[in-house]
Amino acid sequence: MEVLNGDYPREYRGSDDYKRLRQLNWPTSYKDRFIKVREALIAIASATDADDKLRDFVPLSLRRDHILNGRGYHRVAEIAAEQIGARR
Repeated sequence: MEVLNGDYPREYRGSDDYKRLRQLNWPTSYKDRFIKVREALIAIASATDADDKLRDFVPLSLRRDHILNGRGYHRVAEIAAEQIGARR
């Protein structure tokens, strides 16, 4: 499963840490065992999450501070189930 970047300036889009996380999340080593969740979580950002979406990290509506909230974890479970189910 992907490593999520957080609401830290050093992890915002374009930073060195952001680039390292993107490389770490490149699924070549894991192939069909890799579950992509980050982009799907960012894609469902609400209008109030616009700044988070621009900085390319999980929106506040899906997390509390830097940890996923119940809604965020629920969405991760749905994404994982969809991707695993599609591989069968």
